Amino acid sequence: MEGKYIYGIISSNNEATLAITGPGGSGPVYTIAHKDLACVLSDYSGRELNSMSREEVIRCLLAHQMVVEHVMRGHTVLPVKFGTVLATPDEVRDLLSAAHRQFGDALAWIEGKVEVEVAATWDTAQVLREISAEPEIVRAKEAIAGRPGEETLEERIRLGQMAKAAMDRRRDSYRERMIGFLRPVAIDVQPNALVSEQMVMNVAFLVEKARQEEFDSRVRQLNELFHGQ
Repeated sequence: MEGKYIYGIISSNNEATLAITGPGGSGPVYTIAHKDLACVLSDYSGRELNSMSREEVIRCLLAHQMVVEHVMRGHTVLPVKFGTVLATPDEVRDLLSAAHRQFGDALAWIEGKVEVEVAATWDTAQVLREISAEPEIVRAKEAIAGRPGEETLEERIRLGQMAKAAMDRRRDSYRERMIGFLRPVAIDVQPNALVSEQMVMNVAFLVEKARQEEFDSRVRQLNELFHGQ
């Protein structure tokens, strides 16, 4: 995949190269401007996020966040969804032109606020081991134990569906608990797509700059809340 990897939008009519590089196959970060707005971006040549391992996605997410934090030192940043890629510079300018007023209004509204992206992952193998010990799963496994594979095909499919449903329920429960713990110190919450089975949560929180330290403290408490899981 090749294109222009977008980090965010700022109030600026200046096109410049910034002293930072982007994630994955990205090069130096720079801006493309239209009137008084500019996109912060870098050239990207690499794999799509949904084909990457958990470790690769986390590295890209951290690098993405580092770029946004770097730009935030001098600008209010209207963040763009993690993994957004446009094809050409003309598409970038078309985006700025088509939504110029909306972007300007949004930038005015988020003045004095920051977006914090919180991602959480778990050990899928460990979770599956725990799920396999649940009574319903145990009974289903015992019902097919020792029987020929062709005789138990449908039951094995149902067993896999049960395990998947149990994993989804646990993921949803963890995510809701984490969001509920962080929401009281956030203005707004925007869930983002989960890009791998290992990811439990990928959520953007809009936070008043004055409360960022309090929010960061709550994020650090999540490991304790979930006993390092």
